[in-house]
Order: sequence, then C-alpha cells, then structure tokens
Amino acid sequence: MFSMKKTCQTLVAAAAVSVLGIGSALANPTATVTVQNDFSELANFSSPSGCAATSASFVDIPAGQSRTVSLTSTQPRSQACSIQYKKSGSSAYCRFQVSRLTTFSLGVFRWNYPQVYITKGGGADCTYTFTSVSDTGDIADGSNGDFSVTLTVDE
Repeated sequence: MFSMKKTCQTLVAAAAVSVLGIGSALANPTATVTVQNDFSELANFSSPSGCAATSASFVDIPAGQSRTVSLTSTQPRSQACSIQYKKSGSSAYCRFQVSRLTTFSLGVFRWNYPQVYITKGGGADCTYTFTSVSDTGDIADGSNGDFSVTLTVDE
C-alpha cells in the first residue's frame, strides 16, 4: 500500500545520506610515516606521543636508519598523530604533529593539504617532506585522504 508519510520519510533519509555523506562507504585515510634518524645516537620514541589510528607501532631507531609506519585513521574525515623522538643520552628532541583534515563547503567534504607542526628542543634539527599526497577532492567522489611523509630528526 502506498503511504505518503513513508515516502516522505524515505526521501528525507535519502537526502541526508546524499548531503551529509551519512552511510557512505568512506575509507579512512592512511598516513605512511617514515622517520629518518640522522642523530649520531639512537632515537628513542617518547611521550608525549599518540595517534588517532589503528596502528601506531613506532619504535626506537638506530643512528642513520629509518622506520616506516602505516597509520590508518580511526576517523573517516581526519588524520592526526603526535610523534616524538628524543636523542639517546641528550635533551635533543623533535615532536611532530601530523594531521590532515577536511572542510565542508557547499554540501561537499574536501580534503585539505596535510600539515606538520614541529616543536623541538636541545639543539635538534627537525624537518619533514611530503612524498605523496592524494588529491584534495570530494570525499564522496573517492578522494581518500592518504598521504606519505618523511620526518627527519637531526642535530
């Protein structure tokens, strides 16, 4: 039996899914993070560090080596991670705040370019380079927000 009330409810729900992206098959963004240790000593992974990601298995890195970690965000429209490395036996440290967010404008979620903010101390030299960045397009059109970045700790 045809029900005008049921039809209106269905149309409202469909509009919400379309406009807000509710229920869409969004893939959570993945950040591939490589940490390059150019300290003359072991780089110790240290607090405060933390990620809103399913995997955050950062480890201590011997001098002159690097480690790569793949971080899949727990959120479909953002990526955020705080990563700190300290030079063994020293006060030198690098803290990297890595993030990628979306903006909502005219009914569309779009990826912003990823950001890295650096706090450093003890004479450390901390740099980063984005090695790949997915487009900044509409999430609903398949833009996934993935990116790769190399973080370098040095003295």
